[in-house]
Amino acid sequence: MGIFENQIFLRLKKKIGLERKILVAFLLVLSILYCYFATLPKYGDFWGLILFSRGFAAGNYDVYKVIVSIFGPDAINQVQPPAYMILEGIWIKFGAILFNWNLGINWIYANLSSHPPEGFPIWGMIPYLFALFLLVILTFITVKNKWLALIWFGPVTFVSMIIIGNSDIFVSLLIFVSLIFALKGFQEENFFKFQLISLVFLGLSMWFKTFGGLLFPVYFLCFTYILSKKTPLFNFKFLTNVILYPLIFIGTALIIWIPYYQYFLAVNMSRASILWGSTISIFFLNNISIWLIGFLVIIYSLFRILVYKSDTIKRIKNIFILYVFISFSWMFMSVYTQTQWWLILIPSIILILDYNEDILNYILYCCFAIIYLLNPLKWATILTPPIDFYYPVQLINKFAPTNLFVIVDSLIFSLLLIWVIDLLKNNISEESKRILINSRFSIFLLCLPICVLFLLLIVNKVPVA
Repeated sequence: MGIFENQIFLRLKKKIGLERKILVAFLLVLSILYCYFATLPKYGDFWGLILFSRGFAAGNYDVYKVIVSIFGPDAINQVQPPAYMILEGIWIKFGAILFNWNLGINWIYANLSSHPPEGFPIWGMIPYLFALFLLVILTFITVKNKWLALIWFGPVTFVSMIIIGNSDIFVSLLIFVSLIFALKGFQEENFFKFQLISLVFLGLSMWFKTFGGLLFPVYFLCFTYILSKKTPLFNFKFLTNVILYPLIFIGTALIIWIPYYQYFLAVNMSRASILWGSTISIFFLNNISIWLIGFLVIIYSLFRILVYKSDTIKRIKNIFILYVFISFSWMFMSVYTQTQWWLILIPSIILILDYNEDILNYILYCCFAIIYLLNPLKWATILTPPIDFYYPVQLINKFAPTNLFVIVDSLIFSLLLIWVIDLLKNNISEESKRILINSRFSIFLLCLPICVLFLLLIVNKVPVA
């Protein structure tokens, strides 16, 4: 019997080793392809950010003053926190030193896409590629299902990073790292150290875009719950640690604003106004944000689970990941969002698939990723170019229904809603039954969106009659 078990173990080890080699080869090929994609045309978001960063590289360290000088004072209400411009500016300065670029030449925004400066777009995309490859490596070494690393080469990353070229890949990286440390904090003895590190990375994500702020209530409630199980309630140590949570997060998020304090309110209030979105009136309350009502319900439901479910400690990691996913999903379902923002949903999707291996999760991800490919077409009139470089716009317009984009948005929102309901049922209900997914079928579902993406790129080269 011992010999038989040993043979099974060796065969299984050999099979896993072969699968691992195939996956690594696949990831390397996709990495090379994304390096090539980085050289292709980019949308105006990328060139606008490069233009602002070039100002920093040229010595104009007040990046918002540069923005106002180019686009006028109203532009300050439409920009993001300064970290990207600083990071990319340092990188452009390094390129100028290496290749002797003249940063004093006036770059005209309208001409950047059609006549890229020397070394662009590839030089400007190198920090993006570094963040992407770091995400792939982190996913590969931290999750149980290594094939989940493929998701970073899927449709959402392609659209957000390759076509539009916005800074969401950096936000996703910092949020993913934050989630990894947070999950370690649920199982390690020195949990408090990991909690604080995760809050630091969540605060760092706010240097690029303010989405991370939506997750802090989830972090705070779950961290306080773990703390309450390991430390006597309301003693000095407990209260000190609870106070440290917001101080660490807010302090980290605000540090970068010290040189730009005069722009803080203008930039961040414009970001916050997006969340206000659609409003309703309830009794004597007028124009209350639909997003805010839903978000308060989400946080209250999490609070009830932590307080009243006696076995929550056994499932705290799943509940934490679930409510991170719900918090972001509700934002996309309730307010107007940009196509590239969806990339911030990917870290929680990867962790959900890793911690909840039932078949429906993989099917819903696959459907979401494929349908999302049509999402950028709603911008075809203003993204052309470069949307027609990647998408067969004429072919789609020829055969697609006139209300295609309403259909696409409705399908994506419906998928998210179904997904959230199913996850709540599986992670909270004690009577839920799961159908675990076969490993080969999971690989197929993870690869399918990438195959559809490449098929779309190939079809775009077929002339339309």
